[in-house]
This record gives sequence, C-alpha cells and structure tokens, in this order.
Amino acid sequence: MSWIAANIGLINLGMILALFWFAWERERHIRRLQDRLAEANTIMADQHLALCLANGDDPDEVAAEWVAKHKSERGIEQ
Repeated sequence: MSWIAANIGLINLGMILALFWFAWERERHIRRLQDRLAEANTIMADQHLALCLANGDDPDEVAAEWVAKHKSERGIEQ
C-alpha cells in the first residue's frame, strides 16, 4: 500500500483546511478593501463639503445634492 493511499484522509483534511483558510483570507481582504473605500468616500465627501463652504454654499443644500447625486449613480430609488 502506498503512502498516499494510507494517508488519504489526512491529505483530504489538509486540502479542506487550506480551502477554509483561503476563504477566510479572501473575506478578510474584502473587508479591508471595503473599509478603505468607506474611508476614501468619507474623505472625498468632507473635501467636497469644504470646497462648497469655501464658495459660500448652504451646507444642507450641498449635503442634499451630494446624497441625491450618489443615489442616482448607484440606481437607488429616492
């Protein structure tokens, strides 16, 4: 009996554990990217608001326009 045939259970277990580890790493990477995107969007919104305020625009109007613009870009019904 060959070594592979004798240890097929351990080999299968190792492959299953490797798949779980890859899935966990993928999810962790996706969460990290989502956090970076949320941070970038917050910074971009703050910069946009600062520019509009520097121009003397109304902050509530600027915020409402910003939300409406991004909802329409994403296809979210208002």
